[in-house]
Amino acid sequence: MSETLLGVLIGSVITLVGILLNARLEDQKAKRQRLSEVRLRLVSERIQTSEVMDFIKSQRKREWPFFGKREPADLSRANLQEIDLRKQDLRGVVFFRANLTGADLADADLRGADLSKAILNNADLNKAILNNADLRKANLIEATLGGADLSEANLLGADLSEAFLFEANLSGTELSHANLNGAFLTDANLRPT
Repeated sequence: MSETLLGVLIGSVITLVGILLNARLEDQKAKRQRLSEVRLRLVSERIQTSEVMDFIKSQRKREWPFFGKREPADLSRANLQEIDLRKQDLRGVVFFRANLTGADLADADLRGADLSKAILNNADLNKAILNNADLRKANLIEATLGGADLSEANLLGADLSEAFLFEANLSGTELSHANLNGAFLTDANLRPT
């Protein structure tokens, strides 16, 4: 093979690799841009369940540099009023100060989720799994937590006024290890109606 032909082949391979790398970088840049747009919408306007779940999945795929750990999906301060997240995998998601007023979170897996200072007024949390969830200073006024598993949940300073807690069982396993210190339980319903 002549040196000229070899040079042409090497040049072609390098050009092809450059084109492929550039296309990959452009694709990643476009994905980051879409995520930024979704994040902006999460904070300022209503958004669909599929968009929220796509955002969470994409955030879970990202890793912290140098640590190799997955970054938690962050929906802090998101406006998620009346969103339908029934039966969704929301483990470890950060909902700090998120507005989840009237949200449907029935049967959702919220283990280890950060719901501190979240607004969950009138939210449906029936049979939700809230093991180790951080609900400090969360507003759960008139929320429905029937059959919810709140074991090891931190409810310090949470407002559960007029919340429905039947079958969450304060003396049973679901709430036996929940931190209710400082929680407001004014007119909370702990018995069947």
